[in-house]
Amino acid sequence: MRLNLGCGPGPILEDSYIHIDFSRKLLLAKVPFLNFFYEKLFQKKNTWDRGVKFKNIINLKLEKNSIEYIYSSHLLEHLYFDQCVKLIHNLYDALEIGGRIRFALPDYDAFIADFNKTHQTNPLLANQNFEKILLSWPREKPNVKRMIWQFVTGDLHIHRWHPNFAVMENIFNEV
Repeated sequence: MRLNLGCGPGPILEDSYIHIDFSRKLLLAKVPFLNFFYEKLFQKKNTWDRGVKFKNIINLKLEKNSIEYIYSSHLLEHLYFDQCVKLIHNLYDALEIGGRIRFALPDYDAFIADFNKTHQTNPLLANQNFEKILLSWPREKPNVKRMIWQFVTGDLHIHRWHPNFAVMENIFNEV
């Protein structure tokens, strides 16, 4: 079995994977009348590939030694750190002998280096770029429509922690 965790709406490019996401927008897409109201209210299409399964990624029930390959792109930084560690332990237990996990994550060490370089000449720009890259909370208070959208969809799209190679290596060494 192969997993693609936090796959997003698609399109699904490879049928050999089980594609899983926990987005509220996926749940809305699976309930047509709710999706209709979502699309009318926010004037945005909410189309997900039918093959994407809605499951709680953190609490996946996986059999030991049942997974050949796990792929995830830009998911872990959106979880809380303790959820990430729990998920990695769970995934590692489910890997077949010789199985592989591949996580694509932001390179925070490069962001910090860029911040330090830019900060020397333009501290305000360095701060704004860094906040944008980190997907911190917005600087301005969101309007009512945006707050409703965030509540309904769960789409805060923020990074809850900031992994780098050393931190990930430490997590994997603990596993």
